[in-house]
Amino acid sequence: MKHQRKNYRIIFVIMIIIIMIIAASVLLTACRNKRKTEGGEAGKETQEAAAENTAKAEATAENVVTEEVETLPASPEERAASASAEAQPQAAPIKSSNYEDGYVEGEDFNPSGMNWMTSPTSIAQSEEGCYFLAGSYVFFTDAETLSTVPLCFQTACLHYEETDPYKVPECQAFTGIGMDSHFIFLGAFQDDLIYICKNFTTLQREMIRVKKDGSSRQVLLSDFYAFDNDTFSGASYFRMHRGVIYYFSSVTDLDGNQTLSMYALPLLESGAKPRELYRISGNDKKPHSLLPSGNYVYFEITVGEENEIPSHIIYELDIRTGEVSEVFDQDSGYFLYGAQNGKIILAGNGYFEYSKETGIQEAQGIKHFREMFPFPESSISIECIDPDLMMFNVFDSEEGRMENLYVTDAAGELLCEIPDEGWGFFGGQMVSLGEEEYYVRYSKSLEPFTIKAFKKSDLLAGNPEYQILLQVEEFNENLNPAITVPTPKD
Repeated sequence: MKHQRKNYRIIFVIMIIIIMIIAASVLLTACRNKRKTEGGEAGKETQEAAAENTAKAEATAENVVTEEVETLPASPEERAASASAEAQPQAAPIKSSNYEDGYVEGEDFNPSGMNWMTSPTSIAQSEEGCYFLAGSYVFFTDAETLSTVPLCFQTACLHYEETDPYKVPECQAFTGIGMDSHFIFLGAFQDDLIYICKNFTTLQREMIRVKKDGSSRQVLLSDFYAFDNDTFSGASYFRMHRGVIYYFSSVTDLDGNQTLSMYALPLLESGAKPRELYRISGNDKKPHSLLPSGNYVYFEITVGEENEIPSHIIYELDIRTGEVSEVFDQDSGYFLYGAQNGKIILAGNGYFEYSKETGIQEAQGIKHFREMFPFPESSISIECIDPDLMMFNVFDSEEGRMENLYVTDAAGELLCEIPDEGWGFFGGQMVSLGEEEYYVRYSKSLEPFTIKAFKKSDLLAGNPEYQILLQVEEFNENLNPAITVPTPKD
């Protein structure tokens, strides 16, 4: 009996254990199902949130794209212009000697060689006299005596009379380069002279700053010229204005893509580097003229493929802010011709003066000369304008020749003619020598090579007499300019 009760107890315990196991299993399953259900709901919420976020992101992206499309210019030309504008250097004031309105004597760029074909940077004014480039040499003319010497301080040097090709570069006045109107520069600044010459060690062209007595030499720009298959690439149109040298620079990559820029090199800051002011891309863009005037620098870029008649775009740089704006577009019909006394001269269907303050006005003196000249079909070009007189070259279309240089007063009335001197490639410039003003001019004929000085008071009196500052009877390949100018007989 006892044994039987004992067996009941064992069975009861076993049943309790089995029930506990079953209960635990049921409870565990229920928990698992609850967690699974909660996890599914959470996953569903996460998926819904993710889908909602994705939709929001896509909607935002759509809005961004839509906004960009809406703000882009409609035409490819406008988009290109917009891209070009975004790529422009940041505008900022240019370190200049002054920011006065109008013309500042002695500091402003004021060439009297007006024709864009001639160089207004081959003659430099200074208190001591004037400096000028002749072929590959720099010369100095004393203001009091009008005597002219090469800018070399070596007593035993033969200068341009040297025949030994190995000794020619030893002359301090020898630059090693000829005269090309767009790629030469000569300027006087403070006690220094600035010009371009060849480094005979590297054979590269350099812009140097030297004391007028030859005591020091500083390189301002170097390695800025390159030639490839007779195509020029590098710097051009150097102009000095209020202590700053402005110039164009073109860069062509290996694929032949060209970028044209305009730079400023301030001379008032020691060790200053050139600063890019404007940039434009395209193989059909070429520099044509650069003319500082007062608080503005006007520069012109031609647009047109090779063998096409180019159109002209004229820009205006405000030196006080560094901002560049377009003032005449390529359909305006004007191009930059010269500058005088704080204004620029535009050529087109006639000649016009322009300044920021006055706008465009017809140049009355030039208009009068055109009307009074006896050959209506003849074309004229300006060689010099100053406050008192003007000089014109006239091409006689009937005879097919250009001979005399015509001198008028400011109103356009004819004063005199300079025989056989019409249209010299290098022109001249009005300079002060002592108490007198002279028009220093390269003779049209290169044989003999001659630099002439016409006294301004004589020209105003109708007297075209001149004084010779330099003359070389025999042709010298290092002295005579590289460009061949026709003689009067031609």
